Amino acid sequence: MQKTTDHRAFLSGTAEKLLLLLMWLGLAMANQLLWVQLPLALIGFMAMALGMKNAKGKWRLLLVASSFIVAGTIGLVIEVGSQSHEALWQSYFLGQYWSITSASLLKSGVTALKALNGLMAVQFVVHCFSFHEAITLARRCWLPDYMIEMMVLSYRYLFGVRNSVQEVRRAQRQRLGYGNFRGSMQAFTSMLSTVFIKSINLSLNNYRAMNTRGYQGVIHTPEKWERSSSIHLLIILLVGLSIISLTFIL
Repeated sequence: MQKTTDHRAFLSGTAEKLLLLLMWLGLAMANQLLWVQLPLALIGFMAMALGMKNAKGKWRLLLVASSFIVAGTIGLVIEVGSQSHEALWQSYFLGQYWSITSASLLKSGVTALKALNGLMAVQFVVHCFSFHEAITLARRCWLPDYMIEMMVLSYRYLFGVRNSVQEVRRAQRQRLGYGNFRGSMQAFTSMLSTVFIKSINLSLNNYRAMNTRGYQGVIHTPEKWERSSSIHLLIILLVGLSIISLTFIL
């Protein structure tokens, strides 16, 4: 019998994933030191490369998000105010001095790394968490039932919309709808209207199916809480606390 391997086996416990997420986000958001954010980003890239081997589009999502992060932090590079003799670049415009200093470069770089580390942490742990684990965690955090219901319905609804988009795009490509720029724009707008109508029909069909099955305001989903390794929990905790202690020492 051929033995199958799970890409989540190295981080199988639910408590391990939760502790890793909290540690990772805490270090990414609360720390302002470059020497902490840069190694954390390198560890994040390694974790995504090794722990998300079968994830489709992981680098594409990270690349698109990184472009928005860079665009959002460009404004932090330029300081507007009085003349500075320590500026690396300076220009006088509209009655103000526009300067780029080493402090502004450091601030923008740390901000970009913090946003990138937070994004990688969320992307990595979302990939490791299963749907039933997320619902179980939400219930143990005393999340209201209506919010859990919205999570379950949205999760199922998004897969239906994705399938509709794939079906429409496949049909349009077979009709050569993306042969040129004008045809691509017409096909895209047509796809939006078609998917919108299909999504409405999908929601109505789901509502009828729920009422047929005796829906009473509560959606029952199986709970799942994987047992965690004490060694893995200890390693994650020690690494996180070591980095936190070094920020106070150095």
